[in-house]
Amino acid sequence: MTFGLGDRLFMISDGYWEQENWKGILLGGIKLLSSFESAKSLDLNLADTITLLMDAFHSFRGEPL
Repeated sequence: MTFGLGDRLFMISDGYWEQENWKGILLGGIKLLSSFESAKSLDLNLADTITLLMDAFHSFRGEPL
């Protein structure tokens, strides 16, 4: 794997995408990838990307932000 300037490597526990919402639906990799794509399209810095990921996680679970 080759990394270029500005590339990021995220290490995320399987517990993140295996989280269920109140309906019993798993968050899944698709939602995670969608969050990453949103962060990239918004040109977010690292801290804001992490905030976006955590906000998406809590929103999916139905928790207040």
